[in-house]
Amino acid sequence: MNDLHMTSPALTPASLLPVNTPQPLASHRHFAEATYVAGKMTLALRQRNLPAVFERFILTETQQRLIWLIGVLDKDRIGKIDPYAAEATLHQISTLVGGKPTVWSNTTGVRYAVLLAGQPQLPERVDYPELWQGGLPLGETLRGPLEIPWESARNLLITGTQGAGKSAFLTGAANVAWRQGHELYLIDPELHTFGPEAWGNRVAAPVASSEGEVRAILRTLDAELERRSNLYREVAGSGRPPEDLDEYNSLSASRLPRLVLIMDEANDFFEDKAIVEQLTLLARHGRKWGLHIILAAHNWRARDVPRSLSARFPSRIAFRVDDGTSALVVLEDHALAKQAMKLRQAGRGLVKLAGAGTTVCQTYYLTAAQEQSWLALAPARPVESAPAASLGQTPGHPAPRRTLPNEQAFTRLCGKGQPGAHKLAVHLLQLGFGTAKVGDFLPFASAEARQFAKDVRASLRAVTGQKPAPGDALERKLVGQLLSLGAPLPRIAALLDGNNAENLERISGYGAPEARHV
Repeated sequence: MNDLHMTSPALTPASLLPVNTPQPLASHRHFAEATYVAGKMTLALRQRNLPAVFERFILTETQQRLIWLIGVLDKDRIGKIDPYAAEATLHQISTLVGGKPTVWSNTTGVRYAVLLAGQPQLPERVDYPELWQGGLPLGETLRGPLEIPWESARNLLITGTQGAGKSAFLTGAANVAWRQGHELYLIDPELHTFGPEAWGNRVAAPVASSEGEVRAILRTLDAELERRSNLYREVAGSGRPPEDLDEYNSLSASRLPRLVLIMDEANDFFEDKAIVEQLTLLARHGRKWGLHIILAAHNWRARDVPRSLSARFPSRIAFRVDDGTSALVVLEDHALAKQAMKLRQAGRGLVKLAGAGTTVCQTYYLTAAQEQSWLALAPARPVESAPAASLGQTPGHPAPRRTLPNEQAFTRLCGKGQPGAHKLAVHLLQLGFGTAKVGDFLPFASAEARQFAKDVRASLRAVTGQKPAPGDALERKLVGQLLSLGAPLPRIAALLDGNNAENLERISGYGAPEARHV
């Protein structure tokens, strides 16, 4: 948003002109409407016997062409917040302004926002962001970015006709899993979404396209889960074995990666009942051992997905479909299935998550340039994996590539003039790191970088995040994010508070032994 501040509730045309765009932010109609609405907001509060102490009003336009009027209250003068946030107060304001959508926020200040013009719309395409929280980033919703932790996602069931975005989503998810250091297994009967020449050195076993190869991968995963069961018991000693992969990794000196199996056009193989039974067993027991399964198909039929298998897939995505049956199998709701048939934008899908309902989402799109830049980076969480033989690696097949973070890759993403530099600076400053620390961390000339960090800090209204402490979960997450950008460990160690040598020794333990020598 380009915010245009006012020092009092009284609106003036000059105060509504943008300071950094060549065209007026809003037309005279929007200005006149804003003046009217500001008066009604004040009146609504007075009618409810609440002090109408507005500090300023802001007329702003979003990238989605929505015009909002924001009334910022003086939080030091309003007393208790609850009466202002009450549903009855919001209803009173909305009624007086003609039923316009009215919302309340006290995240970065105490304010009301009234939508003056436009309807919320999703963008037609959203490229992958460079910073993740460590889960599976799905896309943008009207409420903002949608990312789910792998542990919560568990297993995904997906459908979508040709050109609807299914294959693009699978390609992005596979790249995300690889970048995060997970062990990747791919199945594609047509070798169209996952060609061996593109994925051969990023997977734990060759891309499978025949029933025999699929059965081999499933046996490999079954053996790996059994191996992990033994490791869980060993690390527990005489105590209780870990409940899940995160608990195991917190106890063990050698971390295990998550296992991600992505199966495109999965129902091509479902005539083989042995494959369906093995998948059902893996989906049922895999969560504890860190296995996640993504099944996708253009067309699903009810007989394709037995109830025993379907019940193990709490996360679902339906892109545009040609018939309601495929969407009904995935979304399990007739009304939602009809809605999926009406989707038109490529990458637009209905996302159904356990406990979170169903939402429309524009899923992230991985551009060719992004994919090439990702290939130059190390996985975000380097880990020790099982020996090649235990992973079903065939003779002569190259081992999964595990490149290490490097300064050149980091500079390509976050160097001077790169969009990633601004995103990274905002992220670190919001966590509470000082401008000097952030400037020294950025991969370009120190004086320029420090001034850049100061300018970015000046543009932020408030620091809302929590600074990580040595060894805590936030620090581990941050290190994983920075490694995903290619930042070398010594540079990360210097960013963190405390002694650089001690920091380096500590954060090196978060990944594989070889990462300690970056």
